[in-house]
Amino acid sequence: MHRFTLLVTALATLSFAAPAPAQAPAEAKKAPTLTLAKLVAVRNLRCDALSRGKRARLRADIHRAELTGAFGPSKISVETQIAQSEAESGAAFEEAGNLRRRLEGMTERYVSDHRL
Repeated sequence: MHRFTLLVTALATLSFAAPAPAQAPAEAKKAPTLTLAKLVAVRNLRCDALSRGKRARLRADIHRAELTGAFGPSKISVETQIAQSEAESGAAFEEAGNLRRRLEGMTERYVSDHRL
């Protein structure tokens, strides 16, 4: 009877215990491979963000030039367009900065992975 009780408690403990994680192969634990295509894609995204930021800044400068000749409601509209263009420019340049940091990290990882 004592053995039966031990067996039942052991089975109950094992049935309620969390399953042990399966041993994954060493290749599955490594980070995904970094290719030149991924590096180029991130670089292209960064260049696109920079160009969007430059275009928005140019649009804000153009609206600032229009501001000197505007009066009344049109002046408020131009000020709104300036603020909107500056916000768009700031967001694009912030995105470009984040992509630059990401690209630097990816480049370092790519170089370290492909060293002889």
